[in-house]
Amino acid sequence: MPMAIDSIFSLWQFVSTAVSLLMLGVWITGFVLSLWIMRWYAGAGGCLALGTGLPAISTLVYGI
Repeated sequence: MPMAIDSIFSLWQFVSTAVSLLMLGVWITGFVLSLWIMRWYAGAGGCLALGTGLPAISTLVYGI
């Protein structure tokens, strides 16, 4: 019985780690994509495309 509990726990650990890494990958991909889109909009005139919100966002991102 304890062996079954250990194997279930290790399986849960594996699944949890895999999901965490997947979520991290999705987050990093989204972050890089948003930076790329912001850079593209800034190059194209930025505030004309997205209203007045983009300059503040760009300042925040480039300030970091």
